[in-house]
Amino acid sequence: MKSIPRPAALMVALAFLLGGCAATGSSPTKQAATGTSATAPARTTPVTVNLGDLNSYNALTTAKQTGTIESALEANGAEARWRGPFAAFVPAHEASLAGEVDISSGGLTNYIMALENGSDLVLLGVDDISASIGIVATADSGVTSIDDLAGKRVAVNQGGTGEYLLLRALDSAGMDLDAAERVYLSPEDAAAAFSAGQVDAWATWDQYFASAQLHDAAAVLTTGKEINSLNHTFEWATREFAEQHPELLDPIIGSFMDASAQADSDPGIISELYLSGGASREVTDLIATWPPSSFRPVDDEVIRDLERHAEDLARYGITDGVPDLSGAYYVWTGK
Repeated sequence: MKSIPRPAALMVALAFLLGGCAATGSSPTKQAATGTSATAPARTTPVTVNLGDLNSYNALTTAKQTGTIESALEANGAEARWRGPFAAFVPAHEASLAGEVDISSGGLTNYIMALENGSDLVLLGVDDISASIGIVATADSGVTSIDDLAGKRVAVNQGGTGEYLLLRALDSAGMDLDAAERVYLSPEDAAAAFSAGQVDAWATWDQYFASAQLHDAAAVLTTGKEINSLNHTFEWATREFAEQHPELLDPIIGSFMDASAQADSDPGIISELYLSGGASREVTDLIATWPPSSFRPVDDEVIRDLERHAEDLARYGITDGVPDLSGAYYVWTGK
């Protein structure tokens, strides 16, 4: 694999992860990128950037809603092509493996799992979504607290936000990690199982979390914020895209920051985002009561959270060990 071009004004903090093994020589605590962004080279035709948005609120979907990412790409000789929306990280990642998606998002648990399995993803930044993820129990389950989950069936997405959230909750309550039965389901299948009473609870996120709360006097057992969840949303690029178009990384990250700032000052942007995606007004109104999540480019604090989260996943048995994260992210130059 050829290395990422490093113009004098741009250093891209990426390590080569092949077969689950990271290249040596990178510092895991600081992947510095200094100077100003590279100028996009002259092109006869625009570069097409395939953007795989999820059907949830994050920096990428907000950048789509506000138009900031299209503007940033156009200003740098590129154009956006939307490939979503996808229900979750897994189908978006599968599309990237087929060459159909260059930029997308997901949960950090997915990121660490993908790295462990040798996938070449480059993290661009994170959104703290801890207030918009949680565990909800059905009214008929008799479950009103985390302690009550012992012996109960809980729907989770395997190796993703839901499974991590359940294990984090059990761990925080001092319970055995196998106290509750994990039922591995996709978000759509989990919603159906929850409605039909085939599971007692559901560990989930975003509009799935909102819709679960609105179902027949369901009980919220915890939110990610209450158990200090480290499973942020992350925005990512494929390594192939990052190597071929390093001059576009800073503008893309800048568009995420601009869109996040707009949503912070105008919550109506978030409501319109969900309504345009088909969410009901009832779901949208509930989501509007949650604090917005602001996008953060990679810095030392983000890297520390990545490492702590990876250690949790290994301790919970979701991963076989802690993968080397050094270089599997891009540090924004700040320009």
